[in-house]
Order: sequence, then structure tokens, then C-alpha cells
Amino acid sequence: MKRILTIALGLFLSTTSYAQQPGNRGKFDATQLPKIGVLTGTLIDTDTKEPLPFAAVKITHTMSEELVTGGMTDDKGRFKIESITLGPNQVEFAYVGYKTKAQEVRLGREGIEIDLGKIGLQSSGVELNEVTVEAEREFMTNEIDRKVYDPSKLILSKTGSATDILENIPAVELDVDGNITLRGSSAVRIMIDGRPSRFTGEDLSALLQSLPANSVEKVEVMTNPSAKYDPDGTAGMINIVLKKSALQGLNGSVNSSYSGADRFRAGINLNYKVEDLNFFFNAGHSSGRYPRSSWSRRDNFLGEDTLSFYQVVDGYGGRNGNNIKAGIDWSPGNKHVFTIQGTINQGLRPRVSDNNTDWTTPFLDYTLTQFSDRQGSRWNNSYDIIYDYKPKKGEELNVRMSYTDGSRDDVLEFTQDTLTNSIKLPSDKYRTNSFGEQWEFNGILDYTKKWNKDRKFEAGAKIITREDLDGFNRTNIDIWNGTETYLLDSENEFLYGEDILAIYSNYGFKKGPWGFQLGLRAEQANITATQ
Repeated sequence: MKRILTIALGLFLSTTSYAQQPGNRGKFDATQLPKIGVLTGTLIDTDTKEPLPFAAVKITHTMSEELVTGGMTDDKGRFKIESITLGPNQVEFAYVGYKTKAQEVRLGREGIEIDLGKIGLQSSGVELNEVTVEAEREFMTNEIDRKVYDPSKLILSKTGSATDILENIPAVELDVDGNITLRGSSAVRIMIDGRPSRFTGEDLSALLQSLPANSVEKVEVMTNPSAKYDPDGTAGMINIVLKKSALQGLNGSVNSSYSGADRFRAGINLNYKVEDLNFFFNAGHSSGRYPRSSWSRRDNFLGEDTLSFYQVVDGYGGRNGNNIKAGIDWSPGNKHVFTIQGTINQGLRPRVSDNNTDWTTPFLDYTLTQFSDRQGSRWNNSYDIIYDYKPKKGEELNVRMSYTDGSRDDVLEFTQDTLTNSIKLPSDKYRTNSFGEQWEFNGILDYTKKWNKDRKFEAGAKIITREDLDGFNRTNIDIWNGTETYLLDSENEFLYGEDILAIYSNYGFKKGPWGFQLGLRAEQANITATQ
């Protein structure tokens, strides 16, 4: 066992490492090209010629179709994106209320630093004749430390999921697997009701798919989180706030939707409020099947010889998720609110792939057939006790204790057949199991004082105790007689524990178009690791 004691004060930096994934045979690897390109320009309204501040800029390499980087325009519509991979790149500009625009830029032959000048976006809004709507809440509002988005302005908020909402927020991108990036970076922390989600990757994607859009009250995007928050997520944080009705009596909503490929969603929100008690219940289900198909061919001519590569991939992925949240609020007077709530998340994620690859050379013909069947499942439960005290307007004390536990299990069965010069080699078949368990306790004390919308002070303390277990094992399977051999040397388990004590204070204010934050955070961490 290895024990580490660390003390951190002031500014925290976090980094994320990435491992290259298998299965990219035959595809162009854009990471081999130098990332020294620079793009600059100004985004404006085509009609009014006014600059468009804080618009999203996304850059994708045309040859690899991989996201390279991204950024945002400043308050004058200007942007400067650095560290861009050389070669042809697709630049996409997006802004709320405007049509998305894309253009291709070739970095290298046309120079490694290119000024695109003024790029105009066309408004997608529809003018209303002699109709005025006053005091209507906007889709996006700016606060000192965050941008707040109201999903009720989106049509899909009635039938979609939390994933659909995030796809319509500027600077937030989701790929085909549901992985989230903020301003082109995947180092983003997702929170639900102010509590960091313990899920990542596919598990987080399944959770957001099962969360009905009409249960989301607002989405907060923080690209520069204050000292109040844990030093995780170098690109920023996204907080999804769920609804709780304040109406007396029984009220609620039910929704469902169905689309092609057996994609089905359903959700229910119920509230019952009587006197000082409020009972709430939210549930959602999401399921779907997503076909996957691709092919590629490459021919290399070396003198009189030709080397050919041909690959066809077919398969499908699926999601099946369920989400339940229930609780009770007790409000004895206008200053105190006591809340007890619990949440259960469950999800299944199958993925099947059939990969056929042929290499043809003057001296060797090689055929590789690979079949993989992956079945993933996860559980997550959380329980909260919350006390809110508001002695007067603009002042709030919040005490929260929460406990979360969960588990995951991913089983992959893989078969590979090889044919060389018409000679069949022995088949290779194995099964791997990747699993994990975790639990976490949080004790939080937060004090907030708001003088007005432009000036705020925060202070508080937090205790975190958590433990994560990750494991892996492999079993070889003999195709001819069906015998299985468990590989002891493949077995691996890693146990990680953490005890953290943190205190912070933060002061934020706005001066004209500028926002400022002054914060200090101190943390003491006791870390244990066993393998």
C-alpha cells in the first residue's frame, strides 16, 4: 500500500492523459502532422455588420474527421485559434439564433498562419409583425462566473433528453458516442444539481440519455470556475439543474417519443405540495439501437507492384437507461427548507462489431476477420440531506450531506480468424471482463452573499471521502472443444482511496462588460493506492 499526503493552496491545475485506442488500422492518423497552424478572424452579423461575441469555433481535420481544437470569439467577435494540425481543416462557426457556417482552410501550402478576415453569419430568426413580447426570459443569460441556459426555449425540451439540450448549447459538442467536449476540450466536469457526476465516458452518456429534457430546469456553463469548486475539469464545468415545482396540489407531466431504429424515450414528472410539504418524483427511460457501418480502400503503387488495403466494418450500438429521483421538501416558514432525496440510475450498453480486412501484396494475401460482442451495465445510487437557510434577500447558507455508490461491468467477447495465402491459421477467441465499484461521501457548507446581480461573495468548506475499485481479467476460449482457460496473470485490481478537506472564499463582481473573480482555496488530501 502506498500512502501519499499532499497539501495544496491557491491555484490548482489538472491534466488529462489519453491512450491510443486500437482498431484504427487503415485510417489516416492526423496526429502525425505538426500542430503549428494558427487561424484568426472576426465573426460578424451579415446584415448589421455587428460583431458576434462568444460564438463557438470548432476545427475538424478533413482527412481524419477528428476534432482538432476549438475556441470562442471575444467580446468584439475576434478569435485566434492556435496549435492546429497542418493540412485541410474544416472550420465551423456557430452562434445562438444564427445559421451555422463552415468552410475549409488548408494550412501549410497557404501558410501556417491564416487570417480569415470578417466572416458573416446569417440570422435564422423570424420577424413578427406588430407583436411584442415583454419580460420574456432569454435562452441565455450571463452571470459573473457562468452562462445560464433555459431549455424551455427549445422545441425538443418536451420530448428529448438531456443530451439533446447539451447539443444545442454553444461551445458544447457531443460526438456519435455521446462524449462531451467544451470549447473543443474533453477535460470538462459534469454536475447534476451541483453534485459532480461520478460517471464518465459511455456511462455518463447513458445517464444523460435517460434523463428527460422536460425535467431539466436550466443548464449552467462555467468556463472559468471559481475557488468554490473542486480543481477538476480544466476546460470548465457544466451543471444540469433539475426541476422541482412550487405549485400547490398535485401537478406533473408525462411525455414519450419514438423514432427510427427503435429509439424510444419516456418520462414522468410529478409534484404534490400541501402546506409546508412538497413531494417530488421524476423518472425517465431511454432505449435505442444505432447501426454502424464503414468501409475504406487504399492502394499504394510501388513501381510495378501494388499494395491494396480494403476494410468493411458493420455492427450496431445500443443504449438502455433508466433514471428515478424522488424526495421531500419541508419548508417551515419562508427562511428554512429541509430536503431528503434519492436517485437511482441504471443502464445497459451493448455493442457488436464485425470487421473484415483484406491486404493484397505481390508476395502475400492476408484476410483478417474480427467479431466482437460487448455487453456493458452500470448502477448508481445517491442519497442527499440538504438544509437551506435564507435569513434575508441575497443571503443564503447551505448545508449538504450526500452519499453515492455504484458499480459497472463490461464483458467483451472477441473472435479473430486469419487467412494467409489461402491457408487458415488457428482462430483466436477470448473474453475480457472490466469491472468497477465506487462510493463517495460529501459534507458541504456554503455561504453566499449577493448585494446585486453584479456583486457576490462566497465562502465555505467541504469534506470528501471516496474509494474506487477497478478490475480486469481475461479468459481464453478454445473454439474447437469449447474449453475455457482463465488467465491468472491477466487479473488486475486497483483500489484508490481519497480523503479531502477543503476551504475556500471567492469574491466576484462586474464592471461594465467585464467580470472579475478573486478567490482562494486550500485543500489537504490523504491518498491511498493498492494494486
